[in-house]
Amino acid sequence: VDSWGVDVIVDGEADLVVKRLAQKILDGEPLPRYVQVGRDDVPAVDEIPVIRGASVNGLVEVMRGCPRGCSFCSVTLRPLRHIPLDVVEREIVVNTSSGLIGGILHSEDVLLYGSSGVIPNEGPLVRLHEVALKHLKSIAWSHVSLAAVVVAERQGRMLSKITDMVYSRAEQEYIGVEVGIETGSPRLAAKLMAGKSAPFPPEKYPEIVEEAFSIMHELRIVPAATFILNLPGETPEDVVKTRELIERLRGYRSIIVPMIFVPMGRLRGDRDAIARVRITREHVDAMKAALDHSLMWAERIMNEFYLKGVGSAALRVLLRYFLSLTRWKAG
Repeated sequence: VDSWGVDVIVDGEADLVVKRLAQKILDGEPLPRYVQVGRDDVPAVDEIPVIRGASVNGLVEVMRGCPRGCSFCSVTLRPLRHIPLDVVEREIVVNTSSGLIGGILHSEDVLLYGSSGVIPNEGPLVRLHEVALKHLKSIAWSHVSLAAVVVAERQGRMLSKITDMVYSRAEQEYIGVEVGIETGSPRLAAKLMAGKSAPFPPEKYPEIVEEAFSIMHELRIVPAATFILNLPGETPEDVVKTRELIERLRGYRSIIVPMIFVPMGRLRGDRDAIARVRITREHVDAMKAALDHSLMWAERIMNEFYLKGVGSAALRVLLRYFLSLTRWKAG
């Protein structure tokens, strides 16, 4: 912080806090070095300002907060708020007015838009996509939960209806999204993220992950997935279960990458977490399984969806060389 000359850090939703800090600057008052934005300081829906200029990649916020309560996530500490459709549409128009033709619907779990808990609500979800498709030629989702994918498809093939709508009206053959696997250990799932699998029990979480990946593969939803190593209380057996889950996902179109645990959310007080990081043989095996999976699917996804056509031939060659070099280095 000192070396970069940072005066104040705001941790959390800054919509209201930044205005107060700006007033302090104008009034010549000293600034706090660190501001933790609590639940009482987050803005209500009508206090969240509409963007005034185009956002990166056309990203438009549709929901804030998350009801799942994972211990290692800071977003779940924030109250759940759904951005009204008229505001979502205004922000999409801000982007399209600046020349953007594609956009990203942003939430910690887009499939829970308009719901009151962890069960997707078809009506609001369909209306959200109808609004987006009025203006955009392509859309992506920033994040969805794997449990919501399963519920949405089991519940009247809701996800199939939405993807059919997108593929028939937009100029795209797939939907990109980020998902969090986090762990393949039912024990760790129950301990650290019992709500991640809701409405299913955490003991069933690996099965839910597999079913969600199968559904996404069938519906041409391409996930970039993450998992976490060095979770608090992790044992070698937990990591083995994560590796085994990654190996069972090999048949499903996706990219899977590892992350090292960082103390956030309710675990943010664990200051020694980074010092405790030790890369074990089990960790290496899990990372190798993810690398092997991702290298295989990266080329297939590139050939199937990205960089098609004569104009992309040179870039395809370059990326194939990079993938081959990565395989050789990792081997």
